[in-house]
Amino acid sequence: MVSLLAVVLSWPGLPLNPFTGQLENLYGFLGLIGVVSFAIIGMLYKIIPFLLWFGVYSKHIGRAKVPALSEMYSSRLQMIGYWSFLICLIVISVGIVGQSESAIRIGSLFLVGSITLLLLNVGKILIHAIRPRVTPFGTSRLIKGGSL
Repeated sequence: MVSLLAVVLSWPGLPLNPFTGQLENLYGFLGLIGVVSFAIIGMLYKIIPFLLWFGVYSKHIGRAKVPALSEMYSSRLQMIGYWSFLICLIVISVGIVGQSESAIRIGSLFLVGSITLLLLNVGKILIHAIRPRVTPFGTSRLIKGGSL
């Protein structure tokens, strides 16, 4: 969508009128919020759990049961945040093109909701730094002869 909009806006004979200005605003919004922010959020869901897991749990590998990276945050909150973000992009885009202040406000509420869910998930990840979830292996891990 952003690429198609870029091609339209770079057309040599495109007249400069208020609608073209709205399309330019839409292009900037989709570029910054739709692409850059979306990529940053996606990378945060990979980088934060990995760094925290490595710092907290790496010394316990093989000695105790540690959580997987995917167990450090809520996949449900992540999916709700994802859909909220997509709804935000659609509603605000319609509001920009249609010059609707109320649509932009509603879309912004979805953006705030999405960011709130991201912060809740990051908080859920950071809790592992304060209270690690390390559980010792049971005695069923003993190898024949009684040693590990």
